[in-house]
Amino acid sequence: MFRKIALSAALVLFSVTAFGHDEGHGPKIKNQGKYGGRMSSVIFKKDASNKHAKAQYAAEMTSSADGTLRLYFYDTKLQPASISVKQVTGNASYKSKDTRKSTTSKIEFKQNGSSFDSKLPADIGGTVSLEVDIATKDGEYMAAFPRIK
Repeated sequence: MFRKIALSAALVLFSVTAFGHDEGHGPKIKNQGKYGGRMSSVIFKKDASNKHAKAQYAAEMTSSADGTLRLYFYDTKLQPASISVKQVTGNASYKSKDTRKSTTSKIEFKQNGSSFDSKLPADIGGTVSLEVDIATKDGEYMAAFPRIK
């Protein structure tokens, strides 16, 4: 009986932490991305805790079977945006397929033409949520991508 209660509690806690960022940050983008990826608002990082933060840009994240990620930036009308990006990093949250423990890994994105590309860690055992930090000459931004893989 105790094991069933403990298992139930663990499942509830995992579901709250795993799906807590379902809506991302900022306004939800309803349109499909140009490349078929997941869309997210790009907001000022300082506004991350504000549910009503204004979108400064939009971003699209695509992922392929080999773990390659591609990030594209758009203006708020979903036209390709010209952003002077200095650095793009991400924190990938997932369960390790080896240990089955929740893990966070930092990943770096490199510019590749119109996209910023990276690779997911090899030990992913399920879905991945990714929070992306974007440093530009105009300020610090962020975007959230729940369940990208």
